[in-house]
Amino acid sequence: MPSAEFIIEHEGITYSLDLEGLDDGGGSPRLDWTNQYYEIPPLTIQSELWTSLLEHHAAAFLGAIGRDRLRLAASCLNNQNVPAVALPIIEQFLADHPRDQWALSVLCSVLRKLGRASEAIARTDMPGHTSSALATSRAAAFCDMGDAAMAKKEANKAMAISKGTAAQELIAVYTRIKAGGCGRR
Repeated sequence: MPSAEFIIEHEGITYSLDLEGLDDGGGSPRLDWTNQYYEIPPLTIQSELWTSLLEHHAAAFLGAIGRDRLRLAASCLNNQNVPAVALPIIEQFLADHPRDQWALSVLCSVLRKLGRASEAIARTDMPGHTSSALATSRAAAFCDMGDAAMAKKEANKAMAISKGTAAQELIAVYTRIKAGGCGRR
């Protein structure tokens, strides 16, 4: 897919967003704003740039990403700590793919970062799912809500799905449960 670039002026500085970061050939995909010196601005400015982009160019941005890359873009943005930007993107993907387990795990993580753990649990309830990532994210959401028993149940499910190989996030959930840290973030 051809790349697209978005340019926004902020406080006298021109910033650009190049979507090629989503296609970096197997590395860690990123969507970064940069100035003319290829410097990444502070998170506060990035947040303002994302807000401006979505307020004025949302349709063009979502169209440029392409429906096939919405899930990847949302995951990438969530990992870069802009969950408010990731949320409408993952919701658009889920409108067409409501049972996509990776997308549901991204949605759960996004909602948790936005402080909406109970909504994360409600919107990602998918009996019979086989995703360790989804079970891990749901375990963390239960832990956020202070429900250690349900957190442990989901964490154990994630461990069983992954055949005993715990990802870093799952280890963090078990650590919170063991330390009595459910309900605190």
